[in-house]
Amino acid sequence: QADCMAPAGHVEADALGSWIRLAALATNDFQRVVVPDIPGLAAALQCMRSHGALIAQLTGSGAAVFGVFASESARDDAARTVAETTDGMRMYSTAAAV
Repeated sequence: QADCMAPAGHVEADALGSWIRLAALATNDFQRVVVPDIPGLAAALQCMRSHGALIAQLTGSGAAVFGVFASESARDDAARTVAETTDGMRMYSTAAAV
């Protein structure tokens, strides 16, 4: 398997061929700074990961967190658990077009 990593700042198109391949590249530099300061974010991210999220991370500078799941049932279980265990978080479930 060819290495799909390009020079810093560039992503080869092959790296975007699946959620699993994209997960290896997904990162948010704000996450390590913001998560410790906002109650519930770490718990929500860990919950999504424990329910099988391929990607679970902060969006942008922290307006939301998201998870990418291989199945609707895993997504729905995670959403239900996050809603039950975090104070004041709203959960929305959707499906990707790809």
